[in-house]
Amino acid sequence: MINTIKEIIEIDIRPRVQGHNGDIEFISYSNNIVTVKLTGSCINCPIAFYTLKLGVLQTLQKTFPEISDVVQE
Repeated sequence: MINTIKEIIEIDIRPRVQGHNGDIEFISYSNNIVTVKLTGSCINCPIAFYTLKLGVLQTLQKTFPEISDVVQE
């Protein structure tokens, strides 16, 4: 499961985040929560919360509905 989460982030999510001069890195998965690190322009972005919840979380839940949240490190 972790390898698939990493693959989804790397192939699907990361290029979209990089398109806005940011970046995202998988940190961990535990208790149905994915932890990521946002860098670049995402660090101070006022809508980074929405990126996590409406972008990253919803994308991951398409494959793994049991994922309950995505949080920043």
